[in-house]
Amino acid sequence: MALRRLTKLAISLVLATLTSQAHATIPLYMLAYSSTATEASFVFNGKVGLRSRSTPTASEAEQQVREQVRWMQSAWRRSRMATLSPNWRVAVTNVETVSDGLYRVHYQFTGTTLILNAVNSPVEVMLPVNPDTVETSERALDTTCQDPDHGGGAFWYYWNPTLPTCNMVRDRDYYVFTGSFNRSGSTVETYPEYNRLFVNGTMRAVFLYGKVKDEDSNDPNTNLYSSAPLRRELQRMGFQARQWSEEEVRNFVGSDYTNAPFIEEHNLNTSKGWIQIIFFYGDTALKADSAPFHKMLKYALENASFISYGGHAGTGKNLNLPMIRERHGITIHPRTDMYQILHMSACFPYAYYVPDFFKFKSTASDPGGTKNLDILAEGTEGSFGNIHIQTLATLSAIVKYAKGEGITSYQ
Repeated sequence: MALRRLTKLAISLVLATLTSQAHATIPLYMLAYSSTATEASFVFNGKVGLRSRSTPTASEAEQQVREQVRWMQSAWRRSRMATLSPNWRVAVTNVETVSDGLYRVHYQFTGTTLILNAVNSPVEVMLPVNPDTVETSERALDTTCQDPDHGGGAFWYYWNPTLPTCNMVRDRDYYVFTGSFNRSGSTVETYPEYNRLFVNGTMRAVFLYGKVKDEDSNDPNTNLYSSAPLRRELQRMGFQARQWSEEEVRNFVGSDYTNAPFIEEHNLNTSKGWIQIIFFYGDTALKADSAPFHKMLKYALENASFISYGGHAGTGKNLNLPMIRERHGITIHPRTDMYQILHMSACFPYAYYVPDFFKFKSTASDPGGTKNLDILAEGTEGSFGNIHIQTLATLSAIVKYAKGEGITSYQ
């Protein structure tokens, strides 16, 4: 039985941008155990500017702090030294009046980070003086203050005021705070609960693979970085494949799309029972043709023992269950009675989704949502060249168990 449920991928020094395709393998590791990184509690004291016609209320002050803090990841993304977990909190300590209509909110930040073992305390935190004005300034309308790999993405994600081309000035446009951290202990030997993956003689898995670019074909054979090698390896492992017909696709995910997704079944009979995989390939962003993907995600979370997502994280939107419900009217119900492994290979899913999915699985008897869920979430920017490697690492361990060839630890 797993000692703790949260698992993650180690932070890697390999640069893997949103449009990268081929990089070195990033291995899987258990919570607080990695060859390169550990979790740590992180604290710093900060301040943020706030314009208001009257003295800000406590909730207004805290909200401005939260708007500022989301910019923290931009500098850490570049350095690859750390990733911020979303379960952080702030305590406003003072609201200072600077001038008429201008205030400065002072606060203490406390949170959890996944941080490289090679990094020593203290750590710098770079944040805009005022997130409202920095994003609407003329400097935000061009690329002089964004990293070269911005690709038209969110300004806060690629923001870099230290670039030679950027005329932002420290303490006028951005602050640099100093934070300290204390590392958590490392787990040594933890395992999936293999026997609980098989329900009534069958282990169901769903692999949800997204495209590198929205305009790419929905033919998985055109994706040479993740989908094609995954399907080849499944065949080598002995899985029998069958592609779904257009009618089967429509019956399962509806007809709310411009380009039909590709869906394929893979089956393998073992001594422990059948392993049945549904492989989905198509649009996974929270826009365009994503309704079929989110309907398949609903099926996966409500029926599958092993779910593997490989695609863009959408800076916290693509797998956000409330946003999916609002966008498509799709309500996903948790299987609180079922043990599941959830793997997310994307850019910083550790920073976006992990606490939400544990909360999704929580019950009165399991308030942490950890008894029936293991999560493997990448702690760095992902690479499409690594997705299938990560999926197969877990699947291969399950197949090995199912064939009676022993068990493999998360480590």
